[in-house]
Amino acid sequence: MSYSRRRLDILSNISQLCIAKSFSGEPGLYAFKPLNDLKPVPGDLIRIESCRPSKWYISWFHKMIHPGLCKCLLESIDDGEMSTWENIGISVFDREWVATYPEWHWTDKQYEFSDKWQRARPRDLFNACPCRPDFHDKDVNLSIRMKWSSNCVDKTFRNWKKVTRPMMQDFYAEWEAMDIKCEFGK
Repeated sequence: MSYSRRRLDILSNISQLCIAKSFSGEPGLYAFKPLNDLKPVPGDLIRIESCRPSKWYISWFHKMIHPGLCKCLLESIDDGEMSTWENIGISVFDREWVATYPEWHWTDKQYEFSDKWQRARPRDLFNACPCRPDFHDKDVNLSIRMKWSSNCVDKTFRNWKKVTRPMMQDFYAEWEAMDIKCEFGK
């Protein structure tokens, strides 16, 4: 599997946060929690410290193998490769902040699917806003919302790898037939 889009997305958001924090005059990067403040749990996005730079510099934490040695199993954001690391420092990214980016767990194929979903909107439906796909194993939930509204219409498709552009456009046609009104100005 390939994860290059995921890596670029994660690094882009981290660097934007660092720049925003430095220009705002706030000290430090709020996205990190030192290990003594927050113990990593499976699924945490972490930064390893006190070691040479490698593709595991930012990783997904999978499990603590030996707490005394800080020996743990990590997944590289670069390519998804798993590796055991020990005698390292760890900073955990703020879980609430990371949770706002579920696409950081996507593969490049899922990013390609999301791109296809964004492009599937018919040009004349300028008020239709495709929302970020929500992947669940093989299924995907697609949502459309009206501009200036928070109301979404959802549809679940089985096996996202077999969802075609015409199927997506049929969903847009179903959405248009619902004649959803904008909430703007209420």
